[in-house]
Amino acid sequence: MSCYWGALHRETNQVIAKAVDHTDQETMHAFIHEQTTQEAVIYTDEARCYRGMNRTHSVVCHRRREFVDGTIHTNGIESFWASVKRSYKGTHHWWSRQHLQSDLHELTWKHHHKGKTLLDQMGLLMCQTTAHRTDQPSMGKPKEKK
Repeated sequence: MSCYWGALHRETNQVIAKAVDHTDQETMHAFIHEQTTQEAVIYTDEARCYRGMNRTHSVVCHRRREFVDGTIHTNGIESFWASVKRSYKGTHHWWSRQHLQSDLHELTWKHHHKGKTLLDQMGLLMCQTTAHRTDQPSMGKPKEKK
């Protein structure tokens, strides 16, 4: 099964999305502890996997049609997931488990740069691509003849 978790930093609007093999409480708590500081305030829906976190935690109950309670809401990350679903339905149509994390990286990159012009996005992408060093030493080298 292909599943993923995500988190959004409200002040910076930065998103982290991670492919996971399990959706249990232990996996979720590990993800939250990796991505947040002890002082972070976590806003979630009422899913059981969030219970018992070692963080300040506020909840909206979607089951009771409660979506906002003052500043407590999950609208930012829900908006990101809506764009992920639109990308899946409109472009990808299918994701393999093998490439799911790469697809999530692409979509978070697009989210982080969505206010920029296409030309600016292409420039950033080229700078990041040329600065990236591959861990596959055979790439770009001709094959040796035997």
